[in-house]
Amino acid sequence: MNEFALILKEIASHYLAIKEKTEFNRTKNKMLVHLMDRCLRVASHMVAPDASELAFERAKKNNVDIFKLREKDRNKVELKIKKNDPKDNEKFILEHYMPVNIIIKEMINDSKNNKSCFENALNKIKVIWILKSEDERLNSNGHRTNRPDPKEAYRLANIKIKLNPNQDNWLL
Repeated sequence: MNEFALILKEIASHYLAIKEKTEFNRTKNKMLVHLMDRCLRVASHMVAPDASELAFERAKKNNVDIFKLREKDRNKVELKIKKNDPKDNEKFILEHYMPVNIIIKEMINDSKNNKSCFENALNKIKVIWILKSEDERLNSNGHRTNRPDPKEAYRLANIKIKLNPNQDNWLL
């Protein structure tokens, strides 16, 4: 993750250096924020995902180890589940516990703009497998992108989280 911190630091330094509010600079800043977003989302693939209890139970029922499931394999798993149980209309969603846009705002607002600021931001990346119905509850509670207190947002949506027991070796 160290490499991602260095990349984020460089992008943020360019973002913070833009003082004039011309149309070109506003567009440039939007692109820089987009780059930060992409970088954080790519880094998310290196984080061991946790799972909601409901997602864990659905996976277990269908012989899927949700804690080793990679997002790139989700569609194959969904097709297998649908083939075995045509009535199962749920979907797995890989959700960021704290929305990426909030992490970006915190990085930009950190006036130090040093490497540790970005390492701290990367440490806030936590992803959770939840069900589509749980995602809809989060969204209907107003917590799609505005989730400054993720623990409270998940509590209000009645989503209980199981921690990934494979934290250190889940990619192996």
